[in-house]
Amino acid sequence: MSHPKNSFFNYLESPIVFFGRLLIASSFLLGSYDKIVFFPDWLGYLDHQGLPYVNIFAIASIGVELISSLALVIGFKVRFLSFVLAIFCLATTLFHHAFWTALVDLYNFQLVIFLKDISLSGGLLLLSVLGPKGWSIDHLLTRKK
Repeated sequence: MSHPKNSFFNYLESPIVFFGRLLIASSFLLGSYDKIVFFPDWLGYLDHQGLPYVNIFAIASIGVELISSLALVIGFKVRFLSFVLAIFCLATTLFHHAFWTALVDLYNFQLVIFLKDISLSGGLLLLSVLGPKGWSIDHLLTRKK
């Protein structure tokens, strides 16, 4: 259902999308913070998962999460980086939260995390299509053209 031009939702579009970007980014910001603070544990986890080139993957994952989430907060390159984060999130979810291979005692935990991450990817894909809206660097840059 479409909304009239001056509806309540039109007035709140920019702050709502900004708040949504903050909520989405918070998951990645906290994740990258934990990976930095507990870097040896992160390396050990990736090594235990059987990844080759553990150091490269560890640093790359921190970089993707940290840089992309900070850019989402300020609204810079939102469409592109939302898409990148969605693909990143889907790939890591399929690799790290394969509930279908989990032991019985971890099945429900892995399923919940899997569904949460899939939902987060859905939000990121929506953001990649809808864009950052008004409260963003992207919006300021397009207005000056």
